[in-house]
Amino acid sequence: MVEMAGRALGLGEAVEHALRFGEAIGAYQVEAYAYRIKQVTLRVMKTVPAVSTSFTSGLSIRAATRENVGFAYTTSLRPNLVEDAVKKALENARAKGRDEHFRSLPPPVEAKPLEAPVDESITGLAKEDLLEYYGAMRDVVEGSGKRVALVGGLMRGMDTSFILANSLGLEYERRRAIFMASAYGLALDEVPPAEGWDYLITDRLDEFSPEAMGEKVVEEVCSFKRAREVELKGDLDVIFRPEALSDMLWLLTEAVKAENVDRGATPFGRERLGEQVASESLTILDDPRSSENPARGPRDMEGVPTREVTVIERGMLEAYLTDYYHALKWGVEPTGSCLRMPDRAPFVDHWFLRLEGPEEHMEELVEEVGRGFLIRDVMGIHQSDFRSGRFSIPASGWLVEGGEIRKPVRRIMMSGSLPDLLMKADAISKERKRLFGLTRGSFPALRARGIHLVATRSPLSHRIAMRIASLLARLGIIKVV
Repeated sequence: MVEMAGRALGLGEAVEHALRFGEAIGAYQVEAYAYRIKQVTLRVMKTVPAVSTSFTSGLSIRAATRENVGFAYTTSLRPNLVEDAVKKALENARAKGRDEHFRSLPPPVEAKPLEAPVDESITGLAKEDLLEYYGAMRDVVEGSGKRVALVGGLMRGMDTSFILANSLGLEYERRRAIFMASAYGLALDEVPPAEGWDYLITDRLDEFSPEAMGEKVVEEVCSFKRAREVELKGDLDVIFRPEALSDMLWLLTEAVKAENVDRGATPFGRERLGEQVASESLTILDDPRSSENPARGPRDMEGVPTREVTVIERGMLEAYLTDYYHALKWGVEPTGSCLRMPDRAPFVDHWFLRLEGPEEHMEELVEEVGRGFLIRDVMGIHQSDFRSGRFSIPASGWLVEGGEIRKPVRRIMMSGSLPDLLMKADAISKERKRLFGLTRGSFPALRARGIHLVATRSPLSHRIAMRIASLLARLGIIKVV
């Protein structure tokens, strides 16, 4: 088995070699996942772009005894290192002892076909292409006349191939091409400067326009210029823009993952299945097969067929997201919700969220708010307690009074809990945005009634100093960037 020790194996060879070797050293079952990734990347840091091309490959292994399963990985596809990874995975399984709930790795099950063509214009991207995109975007921002600078961002074209197989006969081979772009701008005429950003992830390069992204960054920066601080406290109406809602729903995705539910680290325990946990107007689904999901596939990352999962239907808790292990433990059908990273064992997570409910245009959502905030972004939600769903986080947005957006506001604190927030949701916007941040999906804006917020002002001396600095910035005496 070491006659090829001097050269790296192909993906198929590495998987086959790992499976044969695992069986030869006494593993009950073996799973091998081999991958190869090409990335062309442009990063912008403090207005300076840097481009690079990288190639990575590797193999991750799950080896099982009849009592447990272990994991190991290698970043080399040389046969001797593949064998070392298999040995370590099997040693880990034996060291973990008996798990009374472990039964098996997933067997082969037929999956409904799914169309997801590879865009060769993404796989063929070169560093020169990304520099050209960046130049076009920068020209739009700098030529806007709005005194905005493009100070940060990322563009990346990814060409990923992988083969997943196990000793039960499961085989899954896939190639995906994904392009992502983000841009971040700052106002040059005030202190602290207004910020603005835009983001796109797609498997079709023709959906990307650097000029449109540059225009959006300018629009976002200018919409938040001259932000003020106000004194306001109470249970107010809140509209979460898609970017803010995407972050807030991280609490939900953590709450419905099988491992968190299994150990009681969720406000939505199994005893609540079938109970009302959200407003009757709200339905939330995980839709891995959505044509909008650039990472869509017919199987999850342990080979189980993917399917649409209705997590909450008209406010009722209907399902959790499971891997094969927890599905067997609970005696339910697996949801095909297993993802993986090269250096991690497969894990449960959502694929691509979709919200349904009463829809209104964004301006209509605002018109029905007497007093509250349109929340632009939230910070630190990942540090909240997903076990209870409680959060207390800073945010920024626009003050809304009498159904009109009045002014941008800094220094907002928002507190509450996920269950309370979901119960108070009453409408979503027709407008949606595809986002891949803390959560992934096609997100609308969401309005919730009676969320506790506190807006405060900084000390007078600080406000005066900032106004003086802003005046100096507008006069060009000091530079923001």
